[in-house]
This record gives sequence, C-alpha cells and structure tokens, in this order.
Amino acid sequence: MSGSRASNESLRRKVVRQVCLFAAVAMIAQFALTIGRYASDVDHISDHLLDIEIGALAAGLTVENGKPVFTLPRSLRARYGGGETGYIARIRTRAGVVLFESCDAVCMAARLPQETPDTLSWLRRSRDGYPISVAGGRTFELAGQSVLVDIAIEQDPAGRVWSVFGEELVEEMLLPTAITLGFALVASLFAIRRSLAPVKAAAAKAEALDPAGPYVRVETDGMPLEIAQFAGAMDRGYRRVRELMEAQKVFTAAISHEVRTPLAIVRLELEAIDHERARAAIKEIDDLVAFVEQLTALARIEAAERPSLVPTDLDGVLRDAVAAMAPWVYDRGGTIALADSDPGGRLVLGDATLLRSAVRNLIENAVEHGGAGVSVEVRSGEGPSIVVSDNGDGALRDDEASFLNTRRDGRLGLGLQIVRRIASLHGARLTVSQDRPGGVRATLTFNPSSEPSATAKRKPHAV
Repeated sequence: MSGSRASNESLRRKVVRQVCLFAAVAMIAQFALTIGRYASDVDHISDHLLDIEIGALAAGLTVENGKPVFTLPRSLRARYGGGETGYIARIRTRAGVVLFESCDAVCMAARLPQETPDTLSWLRRSRDGYPISVAGGRTFELAGQSVLVDIAIEQDPAGRVWSVFGEELVEEMLLPTAITLGFALVASLFAIRRSLAPVKAAAAKAEALDPAGPYVRVETDGMPLEIAQFAGAMDRGYRRVRELMEAQKVFTAAISHEVRTPLAIVRLELEAIDHERARAAIKEIDDLVAFVEQLTALARIEAAERPSLVPTDLDGVLRDAVAAMAPWVYDRGGTIALADSDPGGRLVLGDATLLRSAVRNLIENAVEHGGAGVSVEVRSGEGPSIVVSDNGDGALRDDEASFLNTRRDGRLGLGLQIVRRIASLHGARLTVSQDRPGGVRATLTFNPSSEPSATAKRKPHAV
C-alpha cells in the first residue's frame, strides 16, 4: 500500500500542473498573435516608440530660477550624446529658446522641422515597414512655459522597437494572463478541496476496511457522482468478499465435522483387520484425519474475531510448544532443540494460544519436509521473531509460494497456511528461506512492541 501511495500523484497537484500547462500553451499562442499583430501595425509601434523615447528625454527637464533647463539622462547619452547614432533630439521652448540639440544646425534642419508646430504632438514617418524611421514631438508644460521635445529615429539601430514589444506584451498579455491564471488556480484548488472532503473521509475508512473485522459501510453522501459510483462498486465488492469468507467458514466447518466421524469409524474397522494393506490404509486415514484437523483449526481461526493482543513472553511460548511437540518429533525419527533464552527476554503483542499453534505447525512442517533423521531447532530472534530451522533435504523446489502450499509428498498442506493467518492476525510476516548447506528456515517476524531485554547467548540443547 505504501509503495502504491508513493507512486500516485494527488489530484490537487495534477490540476495545478494541467492548469499551468494549458496557461503556458495559451500564453505562447497569445504571444505569437500579439507579435504578429504588432508587427503588421507599424503606425502603432512607431507612435509607442516615440512616446517611450520622448518620455525618457522629458525626465531630464527641471526648473532652475524659474526657468526650464535640461540635462541629458545618463541612460540616453549613447543614443543622444552626439554623432551619427541614428537618434536625434532637440528640446526648445515655444518661444524658440533651445535647451538641447544632439547635432548641429545643418543636421537638425535636415531631419526636424524648424517651425514651431501648432499642435501638442506631431508624427511623421519617412519610410514604411521595419526597421522603423520616424520623427515626432510632444509638448510639455514646465514653469509656466511650453517645452517642445522633438526626436527623429532613423532605422532604429539600437533596436528600441523590442522594448516596445516587451512593454506591450507585459501590459496586454502577461499581467492579464497572470491574474487569470492565479484566479483559476485558487478557484480550482478551492473547488477540489471542497469536492474531495467527503472522498478523503471515505478513503480513511476504506484504508481500515478488513473483511475479517466488523462491516463498515463507505458513505458516498456529498461525493461527486463519478467517485460515488466507484465507491459504491468498491463497497459491493467488499460485501461480496465478506459473504464469500462467511460461506468458506461455514463450508470448512461443516466438512470438518462431517468427515471426522466417518473416518474414525473406518479406522476402527481397519484396526480389526490383520493385513499389511490395512496398516497402509490406516496410515492414509491418519494423514487424512491430520489434514481435517488442520482444516478445522484454519476454519476456527478464520471464523474468530481479531484476538485481544497483550504483551506475551515469546520465549515462554517457544518452550511450551517445543515441550508439547518433542514426543511427536521423536516418534518420527527426528530430534528437536530449543536455543537458550532468558525468561521474559522477548515480548510481543500477541495471543499465546495462537502463537503456540503457529510454532507447532512450523515444527510439523519442518519434520514433514526434512525427511528421516531431521534435526529441528527453534529459537527467538531479533525483530522480534520466531525462527524454526532444520537440516533436512526439504529444499525450496520451485519457489516460496509452492513450498508454503504443498507437503513433501506433493499433497496440499495447511500448516503454513494456518501460520500465515496467525501472522496476519498479529501484524507479522512469514518468510521461508533456504539454509546452507541444507535444510529450510521459516521465520515469523513481528513488528517491535517493546525494547527487548538482554538475552543470554543461545546454545542449542536437546529436548
């Protein structure tokens, strides 16, 4: 679940990314349209260029002793400081007093009109298209006098037209688009948050759903229609799983009850027959009875509610299980050993009865898979964990899943299925690995429940 969650992206982040993507595409398209529109409207660009240049020159106008004076701004000296720069400027009062000229009288006469215009502004283009060649002027009021700022631009060698494009794009595209994008993001996130509030609550409930626990219905009130339909389908599937589990429990319990009695009767009849084939049949019946008992145990565990888990002495559980299983192991020609440990050395949150059943099934599995003369060792480990290992020849023939589901003779075995179910009830994990040079190790690893106390060094001893 955690891996899946890590690989999934939140809806909020997806919406933000998609809105930004669409906004970027819209801005690129609008940028291209704006550039195309301005590129074809030379008059508009020329007029705007004059406004920018004249405004920059007008910033150098001040008043001294009641009279207007002009100082060329530092940023304009490269263009209007003199010489053939392609930019010419003249600043004078309407009375004819010249405050500034960027070239001599002959140059001025060739490029700017000598008469004083009657209008507040004027514009004249000397050629069409780009690069721009244009002349014009504006009138400013300063210290009670009218000051005329006239300029002429010949083919715009400094590329000032691009600053015009930049200002137009910022004013007409970037600012409006940024405002619209910001509003769209805020509105989208607000709408998503409100719409997903019931979905988030339902997801928290769904995370805790357990077919083996009490039934919990996922409420769909307030959800968007599509998500509510999906949640409803999930709830129906969840109910179906619970029904199947209940049916499985009833079926398993019924089979176990109905089969055990006839098998006991058949075994009694066979014991009265003194024949080798009868002895073989009794062994088969014993195996079948053991299988039925495992089936009954599994059904009982599946049918039970979640156990009440309390701090349990793991080493004490192992001692009880090994003591109970030792005669059974010896009868089958094997040996069993328990690694030394301190009483109360390892604690887990668990059910002692279920844990003893898990250890018994692990021991039975080791003997069944290990073969004749197998030696089994049981110990507690770090984690904390329960480790049951053997030195037999029960290798992992295909894979761990096959090993967990079949016995040495190829028949279906339920011992490790019982262990897996008990592990699930305890939040633990069962793993099976190959020991070297031979044998198999089964490990039941628990989530840490407390700090383990110091344990004695383990030295195997026969039981």
